[in-house]
Amino acid sequence: MTTRFSRKKASVPIRTKIWRWFPFLLKGRLRHGDSLNNSHTITRGEIQVMSAGTGIQHSEFNDSLTEPLEFLQIWIIPDRINTPPRYRDYDITPLLKHNEISTFLAPETDISIMQQAWFSWAELDRSIEREYQFKGRNTGVYIFVIDGEIKIGDAILHSRDGAGITDTETVSIEAFQNSTVLLMEVAV
Repeated sequence: MTTRFSRKKASVPIRTKIWRWFPFLLKGRLRHGDSLNNSHTITRGEIQVMSAGTGIQHSEFNDSLTEPLEFLQIWIIPDRINTPPRYRDYDITPLLKHNEISTFLAPETDISIMQQAWFSWAELDRSIEREYQFKGRNTGVYIFVIDGEIKIGDAILHSRDGAGITDTETVSIEAFQNSTVLLMEVAV
């Protein structure tokens, strides 16, 4: 889900159980607060990973009165339940390599969401082609074009287009324009 907030306004606290999620910033500053007394603002290049676990109240809002906020809210069903709620911020910029497909969230890393899921980011210059190697078994990858234009097989995807890929071990992505792409590999 792409969410946009144009002015500073706190959302109504949401009571949530079970889910794991993280907002992925595209523009602006996102302020988070929750019933565990966590309060922090993230900008592009940072993510929050939150686990609702046994239950938490939280709210998110634009931390600027003048700049718009735009982010993707990614929700994942965990592979276990009744865990304590948790919240943590991560700076993923050291993990992101220009003209490469860079995995920044995976089960075997510190940035985990209690699921067999891998999230990768690619900022590709025009004419660059890269191959994504699937990380898990019985998984599929959803490729979301944040900006630009890419080719996957015979399909051309534009800004805000997406494609789900299954039943293969690799997928080739070619940038027709300078492009930013989010890849989400999850169980199918």
